[in-house]
Amino acid sequence: MTLILFVDDDPMALHLMEKASQLLGYRPLICESPIRAISKAAEEQPDVIVVDFNMHEMSGVALIRALRNQKATSRIPIIVLSATDADQGISPSTAAGANSYLSKPVDFDDLSAAIDRVLMAQKQ
Repeated sequence: MTLILFVDDDPMALHLMEKASQLLGYRPLICESPIRAISKAAEEQPDVIVVDFNMHEMSGVALIRALRNQKATSRIPIIVLSATDADQGISPSTAAGANSYLSKPVDFDDLSAAIDRVLMAQKQ
């Protein structure tokens, strides 16, 4: 079963992602702290990481850079999920190393499709 690490400092958003991902057939792992998510990702080795763009402790872009700069997590696909306008969020997210960008509120079919896309791209 595909393990997805969701990182968001909003507990309600994390709860929603956890329940939705279970319904979609994924095994969710959640983390409210982007700083703790760095070590959690290294330990758990999720198949995909989904990060919020705007977090208080550390921005999504800073988290992506930290994950890309760590050998254990450098190749894990990352999807950014954000309420930030796509015109403002896509470019910095992609430059930091994100594989995909989705806008909130997210359609769960779109999230599932994005997860499938980044996993397929990684296998090629």
